[in-house]
Amino acid sequence: MRYRPRRFSLLALMLFAAIPCASSSTPTASDFPEGSTRVLFIGNSPTYVNGLPAMRIALARLGGDQSVNAATVAFPDFALEDHWGNARRALAAHNWEFVVMQQGLSALPESQVNLRTWSVQFAPLIRAAGATPVMYMVWPMASRTFDFPGVLQSYRNAASAVNGIFAPAGDGWTASLGDA
Repeated sequence: MRYRPRRFSLLALMLFAAIPCASSSTPTASDFPEGSTRVLFIGNSPTYVNGLPAMRIALARLGGDQSVNAATVAFPDFALEDHWGNARRALAAHNWEFVVMQQGLSALPESQVNLRTWSVQFAPLIRAAGATPVMYMVWPMASRTFDFPGVLQSYRNAASAVNGIFAPAGDGWTASLGDA
């Protein structure tokens, strides 16, 4: 089985289409135009290596919506708890519509607890910033597809715990394996 980055990128774009692109009358910070839809991404390499914030903006532009803007708080090998300081500052600095959270696979039971715990920890700050939490489900390496059920359950549980949106990008990645 072979990973197809271009196909995955298209699948990720389609999954992020679920995040609405509606405008808001909420006052915005000076670096985001008034009336823009603001999306904050908090994560690690699956967020920034794949350029998901830019993909989300590009998808909106392709659909004719020029109002979407995004910012990123992402560093290699960071879990949500590692982002606590930087992400809190970003959340406090702007009003957001959506905050997309992601960390590693979180397939192991203790990792599932960690993802849920920190998602719940971030949720009040996200809501205070005017946003809806989005849990961006990642995918296991091709050699670890047996982890997929745990990853799926972990992100689904975290999304439920924060009453947020579940964005199952891992499903798109797994589907692309069948096309290899």
